[in-house]
Amino acid sequence: MSIKPLRITERIEPTLIPALFENFDNVETAILELIDNAIDDRIAGKILELSIETKENFYLTITNKGGFGMGFEELDAFFAWGKSSKKGSTGLLGRYGQGGKAAMGYLAKSCQITATKAGSDKEYIVEIEDWGNRVNGFVNAEVKERDSDEIESGLVKIRLRGLKRRISIEKLATTLEATYAPLLRSGEVKIWLNNNQIIGFEIPYEEGPSTMKFEILPASGKYVTAKIGLISYKKGLRGGFRCYQFDRLITTGEYFGQKTREDKYAFEKLTGEVFINFSIPLIMNKTNFNKSSDDWQTVENIMYDKLEPWIKRLSGLRKEPGKVELAHQRNINTAFEDFRIRQIERVNLNEKGLDRDDEKHTYDDLIPDYRVEFRALEQNLRYQIVTENGEKKVLVNLSYPAYKTWQKDMDLYIVVILVQELARQQSQNVEEFIKRFNIILIELSKSFRN
Repeated sequence: MSIKPLRITERIEPTLIPALFENFDNVETAILELIDNAIDDRIAGKILELSIETKENFYLTITNKGGFGMGFEELDAFFAWGKSSKKGSTGLLGRYGQGGKAAMGYLAKSCQITATKAGSDKEYIVEIEDWGNRVNGFVNAEVKERDSDEIESGLVKIRLRGLKRRISIEKLATTLEATYAPLLRSGEVKIWLNNNQIIGFEIPYEEGPSTMKFEILPASGKYVTAKIGLISYKKGLRGGFRCYQFDRLITTGEYFGQKTREDKYAFEKLTGEVFINFSIPLIMNKTNFNKSSDDWQTVENIMYDKLEPWIKRLSGLRKEPGKVELAHQRNINTAFEDFRIRQIERVNLNEKGLDRDDEKHTYDDLIPDYRVEFRALEQNLRYQIVTENGEKKVLVNLSYPAYKTWQKDMDLYIVVILVQELARQQSQNVEEFIKRFNIILIELSKSFRN
């Protein structure tokens, strides 16, 4: 007697689906999933037009025209979880077959999809009032068919009602500008948000960029294009590389392993874009690459070598202050101005000044009106006193070898320089210098604490 083998069959419970709706960090990430589906739908050589409309918490509508669109078969396939049948010019952004459907559930209660396949004269409409309800199993919805006015170009319109989360127009616009920057800059894709056209973000290079293209392995057909350049320090702008896959931004601030270096200046300045036009595994919702994958490791190793000359060139060369220096510069100048005002009040009240000979000096001689600034000077100078545009300045040298050692105690480093210069100007000998140095340091420290 033959014994029938025991078997198990993999399956999924419909009640699991609502849990997939929560697999998003924020509203913008969810909306990008729907936009990615539209980007995948584009036809090579043809402009895809995307329109996004939203009003407070009432509705969100995403319409794309000029792509392949969807007929009944494609619309039916869209609702198959884990299945992707993209056939656009790239067709790989929506590779997992779940992001768009999960995004709809994350964003809203109800959804309506209107679709026409390019070249077809039929339009299909499906509407689901409670997309998150799986109590009775999988959703089974009626599809309406009617004549279409969009015969020449495909059309897909997704309308979400009963929004669960607030949509910030400003945040969404910024996200779109960055995420699809290459496509927007080239004109392959045009996006409007509440009737305002979105313009692709461009890095404001101070130098460059230098462009290079390389194949990650011989005869692999897998190419990477990299743009490398330098930026000036600017609030809200950070160094690092923006990495795109199929011209869609995946991650920012990437240094391909180079960020283990100690010199932060190089990483404030060095920036660029890396375009990867082949498939590297991504983590869910496309918020980063799977960095353990072989292809990513190869790209990282090559880019590490490409960046090495730039890192060496920038390391130890401080041409301008970064945000940390600028903050300390403001603090010191505020404290020093308070110190000067306190001394003015004391002199005006004929109180005891720094010593008994105060009356022999004018006030500016006694306490010059200095402004502290960071500057790159010759390496043998710790600081330099200059007059620029009528202002007396103490220039703290960013390139001085000891500067790096003192960076953790930057305020103390600057105060010592400032007090040393004041005491030096008012002293005739070492004994007098030490006395004045201590007095000024004590007085200045009071203002600095304030």
